[in-house]
Amino acid sequence: MMNKLKKSSLWTTKKKSFLSKFRFNYKKHGPIGLINVFLGKVGFKYRIVSELNRVIIWHGKNIAKMCNNIIISGFYKGVKIEINKNWNTLDAASKYLGVYELEVQECIINLQKKKNLKKNI
Repeated sequence: MMNKLKKSSLWTTKKKSFLSKFRFNYKKHGPIGLINVFLGKVGFKYRIVSELNRVIIWHGKNIAKMCNNIIISGFYKGVKIEINKNWNTLDAASKYLGVYELEVQECIINLQKKKNLKKNI
């Protein structure tokens, strides 16, 4: 009897966990999130991209084209950069504009000045 009870409670826990992924993604991403979880459960690696992500990626590509893949401001102004296909493409625009992780860049520059190091790009 106790063994049956453990199995049934384990089953309901797994069932709740399984359904919670659908609920969470639906709340966070709407119907697209729900479809993406379903595609993942079925075994597809393809995911549907939301309209907002599509617009952000579009702007990143346009800024890259306008800048000729060269950073236009910031500490690394004038450096040519190619966005790797394996990188996250949502932050491409900030990289070309020179504001990507600005706080980290400032720390690196301050350390280089403090230690009297040259830039190694």
